[in-house]
Amino acid sequence: EETVFNLNGIKIEIFSNEHPPPHFRVKYAGEVANYSIKDCTQLNGGLRKWYRNIREWHTNHKQMLIDTWNRIRPIDCTVGQYRENS
Repeated sequence: EETVFNLNGIKIEIFSNEHPPPHFRVKYAGEVANYSIKDCTQLNGGLRKWYRNIREWHTNHKQMLIDTWNRIRPIDCTVGQYRENS
């Protein structure tokens, strides 16, 4: 796991050997949710009232998420590298 952002109780993480699609996890106030790196679609979890804030953060940090996802992938990871056209 790699924390890519941690501020005022908001924690955004990417895990090194995960299932598709490429995604990131947000933890805040005891809730957890996963979002697609591609378009910030919520995949599961809570945090629905914070979605606009999370989406704004995603828009400003998408490249950092892509770079982190690609950097920490194990060679044998079934998901593989993130490509913008995927």
